[in-house]
Amino acid sequence: MPTPTKYSIPLEQDTILSYIVNTIPNRFENRLVKTSNVSLAEIGICQGISNSFLMYENNNLGTHYIRAISDSFNSISSNELPKNTLEKYILNSKKKFDLTILETLFSIGINNQIDYEYALELNNLSKQVNRLEISDNLNKESNINYLKKLLKSINFEEILNNKFTFLKEKENNKHFDFFMKDLMNSKDSSLESINIPIKKIDQIKVKLRNEIPLTKNNAMYILKAYFHHESAKINAIISDRKIRAGLINDNTYTLGHKINTHDKHALKTHSEIKQDIEESLLNKGYYYSSVATKTHAMAISAKINGNEKIYKFFQPTYGLLETKDKHVFYNHLFSIIDDYNIKGKVLQTTAKQGLLDVSSIERKIDYKNTLKLPEFKDIDIQNHIKSELIRDNVKIDLNNEYKLKLKSHDPITNITKATIYGHYKKWNISSNESDIKKMVDSIAEKLPLIKNKKGSVYINNNGDIYSQKLKLSLKNVLKNTFKFS
Repeated sequence: MPTPTKYSIPLEQDTILSYIVNTIPNRFENRLVKTSNVSLAEIGICQGISNSFLMYENNNLGTHYIRAISDSFNSISSNELPKNTLEKYILNSKKKFDLTILETLFSIGINNQIDYEYALELNNLSKQVNRLEISDNLNKESNINYLKKLLKSINFEEILNNKFTFLKEKENNKHFDFFMKDLMNSKDSSLESINIPIKKIDQIKVKLRNEIPLTKNNAMYILKAYFHHESAKINAIISDRKIRAGLINDNTYTLGHKINTHDKHALKTHSEIKQDIEESLLNKGYYYSSVATKTHAMAISAKINGNEKIYKFFQPTYGLLETKDKHVFYNHLFSIIDDYNIKGKVLQTTAKQGLLDVSSIERKIDYKNTLKLPEFKDIDIQNHIKSELIRDNVKIDLNNEYKLKLKSHDPITNITKATIYGHYKKWNISSNESDIKKMVDSIAEKLPLIKNKKGSVYINNNGDIYSQKLKLSLKNVLKNTFKFS
């Protein structure tokens, strides 16, 4: 078992995903890029959310990103029961705003994961081509039809019956048509990406253009190139997303170089990871990487802030560990790796040491922080609560069977107009208190004084009470004084 460590910000992706899929799937369906089926994320988004953490961490917002997800989820999933009508409206409004924050931030991780899984599926299909038992185009049918039949035979039915697949047969056929058109008409060739000699590429193109039947090897080259091409397109999207967040695999290469469009992977022991972190801190002042077992991804960040080193380990199933104590950080990291090693979830060295798959990443040179987190000002939430109370004609309990009903609220002047009802009497009251609970508590406290006032009453955010007529008279006196001075 790993050494028990208290995570700075607890976060359990499985709990959040289960809640989303079973309780609020409709809130996420329109935020997904490649599918509207949010249940596809149920298998986990450790890779996607780890990459999202690093993107925000590079903008000095990694901790805030995880905390915002954790806090917003705790808010919307809370079973806290309101004590009264006002508290119900306050809780519901807060949940609405927190739900917007959660769906905005968590959907980033889901979309990252979908792209990752999609590219992985396409890569696996490319490898599967080698195991196909196919013959030459002996029927002399059109080469396109011949290739499409082969495409469909690659265990596609089995893949499409998997509820967690991101591939769609109709979409796949459409992409294949575009690929073949480009292959026949373009000077450049996607076949070059799988290291086929130029001479063979030219031969294949001649056959395609002149409807000369393809051989089995010709077909295998084309199918492998197709899946490789589609995977490369997705990887380019992933890379572009990271680059816009200021992350790049290697600053010494151009943005479009394959080193920067595919993650760099290296298997490393915990001692090697520690050495990489400390060397990077010494030379660059920071270290970023995603680290993975056979089935699970996590993220590491380390930075120098003034004279201090700050270490962060993000484990999507538990949360974020943030510490300035390197011994706490490395003890926890080593304990995690050793535990995965014991359970057979990582590869091993010949000496039986556990190996993590490490993808290190750099901060793009001259990048200026641009990512921001969604946030709402308290005044926005308060205005929303008041508008909901007004819309629903809610009567708020005060005390001694008196009730308060909001009539209008002006968000510009921040003046709320309301009426107090009770014992066959009523009083019109205005307040400039922005916080609805403070306003109600203040009115309830001052109710004995308010009942002795005649006409409309004004209560300010300090709880001071004025006759509305006196307030208007004073306002006119001051206005006339300045007018004639």
